[in-house]
Amino acid sequence: MSNNVVTAFAGGVVSREQKSAFDVFGEEIANAIDRAKAEKVPQGLIVAILHGHDLQETLLMMSD
Repeated sequence: MSNNVVTAFAGGVVSREQKSAFDVFGEEIANAIDRAKAEKVPQGLIVAILHGHDLQETLLMMSD
């Protein structure tokens, strides 16, 4: 990312460090899903676990 480029998401402007952390976070989630699939974890369980974390994080954001 060059110095004159701003990355904006719905939540506002994102720093270079935040974008890097976000990219790593996405890669790690994708890798974890791939490992779970390789171990034959049922897809519905994978989705349920992800949704549970999503719901918990949403509740935390709403309570701030």
